[in-house]
Amino acid sequence: MWYGIRFKVENGLQRDKVIILIEDAPTAETACSADISVVDEATGEPIKDVQLKFVCPKSNSYSYTWNTTEIPVMKYDNLLYTNSNYKVFVQDAPRGLRLLLSELSVLVH
Repeated sequence: MWYGIRFKVENGLQRDKVIILIEDAPTAETACSADISVVDEATGEPIKDVQLKFVCPKSNSYSYTWNTTEIPVMKYDNLLYTNSNYKVFVQDAPRGLRLLLSELSVLVH
């Protein structure tokens, strides 16, 4: 695979304007993503009826809550805040379920 810049030259002069953009932070096209699910450690099977909450690191006012019965795998795209911890909290779980974690931090680089 080849990467580079192409532009036209005529009579020794650059014909096309060349603009080089360098990102210092992710954009919607280059950001990280995460797939969040709750599974049985022994079987790898999804566990139903767990209430989870996802919280954005820069704004606690942005959060999203879902139940694993309706959404077994929650996909988050456009995690734009680098060097930040996104948090996932277990808000409710079926009675008798032993959780290894009730809170998870996801560090995005």
